[in-house]
Amino acid sequence: MNGFTKKSVGTLTLGEKLKRIRSNKRISLGEVSRFTKIQVKYLEYLEQGDYDKLPVDVYVRGFLRSYADFIGIDEQVLLRLYDKERGIRKNLEKGKNPELIKRKTINIYSFVFTPKKVLIAAIIVLVSGGLFFLWEEIGSFASAPRLVVINPSNGSETDGNSVFVEGITEKDASLFINDQPILVNDEGKFGEILTLQAGVNSINIKAVNKFNREAAQTITVRSKEDNVHSEEIQAELREE
Repeated sequence: MNGFTKKSVGTLTLGEKLKRIRSNKRISLGEVSRFTKIQVKYLEYLEQGDYDKLPVDVYVRGFLRSYADFIGIDEQVLLRLYDKERGIRKNLEKGKNPELIKRKTINIYSFVFTPKKVLIAAIIVLVSGGLFFLWEEIGSFASAPRLVVINPSNGSETDGNSVFVEGITEKDASLFINDQPILVNDEGKFGEILTLQAGVNSINIKAVNKFNREAAQTITVRSKEDNVHSEEIQAELREE
């Protein structure tokens, strides 16, 4: 009797063994799922031996451990049977698909660089670079040049009769302060000392790029010298 049992169990697949033990214990797949937290569909795939529909190997091993714990058998028995069946299946697949290995080898060699492929790659790089340059040029044409006035701030006051105007624009832009051309260095920086009149002075700063797009700012600076002059005039009037 024992010899017959060993022979019968030994010929069972992993899935058949799981299903028989579960049936003998009168346990449904739903009960196994509730205890092990394994989806019913995965339990069905295990019992059907449909390994291709199961998750990656590490999850399947976890399923088998949980299943073994629930139905009360040695997990190592299930894992060894699983490894055996997986190994047999892989060997069968290789034997049935020799052309697949051949095709893969041919595909690898098809990627070997040749002078023609190098030339095509070089042309693609050149065309891509040209398109990028064109895109940059179109962007520059469509947009006004950058213009940042660092000093003086708009609405500022000074006690003297001069002010230092400085800022940043594009290095290839033409810069004008009160319609007078100003030098721009290689970093796009500019600076100029302006003489102020007594009272409020308007400083017009304009940058023009090579596509004739322009950016302009108007800064007002008040020279306090008008107060000094006013006080002198009032003093003279009082003396008269």
